[in-house]
Amino acid sequence: MRDMWTFLFFIFITQVQGVIYPYNHEELRVGHLEYRRIGMYASSDPRMEEYAGEPARVNVEVYMERSSVKADGLLQVLFAHVDSFGAFGAVDDNGEKRFCCTEDLSGRVRGCEESLLGTAIISETTVPVIQTHDVPWLKNESAVFVNYTFIVEKTGRYYFMLSSCLASTGDVTMTGTISWINPFGYLPGELFPLVSLYQYLSLGYLFLGIVWFFLCVMYRQELLRLQYYVFAVIDLGFLEYTAWYFDYVNFNETGSRSMTSTTFAVLLSSTKRSFSRVLVLVVCMGYGILTPTLTVGQYRKVLGLGIVYFAFSSVHDILISYSQVTFVVQEIRVFFLFPLAALDSIFFLWILQEISVNIEYLTVNQQVAKLSIFKNFWLILVLTAIFSVCWASFQIYSSVWMNEDDYWQYIWVFDGIWHIIYFFVLLTIAFLWRPSSQTKAYALSEQLTTKDEDEDDVDNADPDGIRSMTQPISPAFSGADDSD
Repeated sequence: MRDMWTFLFFIFITQVQGVIYPYNHEELRVGHLEYRRIGMYASSDPRMEEYAGEPARVNVEVYMERSSVKADGLLQVLFAHVDSFGAFGAVDDNGEKRFCCTEDLSGRVRGCEESLLGTAIISETTVPVIQTHDVPWLKNESAVFVNYTFIVEKTGRYYFMLSSCLASTGDVTMTGTISWINPFGYLPGELFPLVSLYQYLSLGYLFLGIVWFFLCVMYRQELLRLQYYVFAVIDLGFLEYTAWYFDYVNFNETGSRSMTSTTFAVLLSSTKRSFSRVLVLVVCMGYGILTPTLTVGQYRKVLGLGIVYFAFSSVHDILISYSQVTFVVQEIRVFFLFPLAALDSIFFLWILQEISVNIEYLTVNQQVAKLSIFKNFWLILVLTAIFSVCWASFQIYSSVWMNEDDYWQYIWVFDGIWHIIYFFVLLTIAFLWRPSSQTKAYALSEQLTTKDEDEDDVDNADPDGIRSMTQPISPAFSGADDSD
């Protein structure tokens, strides 16, 4: 547990390398293979026409030093498109996939002959070809500097591999960098569409915020506390996606990702998500429509759940962002994932319970106008929940049964859809609870429920059948118990 918190503290104060992978005295042992994979767009791809310049490539600048100098040595650097990756390695008689050509495989599998002993097995010629760069050592030679560039010939996911198959090479220590460069910059191809998504969402929140601001100014005498909270969520959304946009732009231009800016964006995101869940919950509890306040018990429960959700959401999102550019222990991610899922379930069940109770109350009391709002909102929530379950199921299916290399260009959609759903729900809340000239009168009044009331009562009612309440309005979230 102490190591986990040390790790979390460490990522707050360091700069994480993105697609410029650093090697700092890292060791590659004999008989081992190290690989990385990233989506790359070829410069010849029609979608890359607007990014004229140098071709997409991977630059290798690594100083390599081996531990044994008694004989010649060899390390191979390979670069393979996903379509060609199947030609790398061969299956032995035991059904095991082998990547190094050894004496026991010589002449028994394709791509492994006596002249190729100590090299990586490439079982067939492919298109595009597997690009290979040999790094040789002569006897008594211990160190070499590798400065080589691989060109991306075809759009797709690429595997970069370091293979040490020759036993006489010994263990190799590496220091330097490997840089993946797309036509548009350093961003991996999987993440590049998120730049446009965050830009459009930022503009969407900005437009919604401007409209909401003008409505608030026009009807400033009629505003409820609830409408201030909606404005706060809209503002947080604009700040969040603006922060993410500039974080990714900087990542694309520099090839590295500052955890300071990433953490700032994550905290904004977690604040907005926590606040918005609380907002949906209090709306479904009837705050601003059926009651001007929450009870002390309700206030404490809602606030407590929101704070706990914020804590787990912040750490989980930081780990997700960090894992995009480096390895994060799976156990650490799972440690925060399950509590977050449980908290989401609590929010959902509580929201469902509160809105169902209020719909029943409004139905019994024949509050048709307010009932219409709650029913419409309930319908939106149910449709959103159904879509969310279907989409999450598809994500699970894709992860388990589909090869990620086949749909790498659309991985961003899995995350992007959730941002769009969230904006849609917020847009619904903003429409249903928008400021108007009758906001306070509508929110703090009850519709006439019978037709046999005295004529005087009817004459004294509002034109729309709304009778004003004479009770004073308590401050929102005052902590006072409801006495109604």
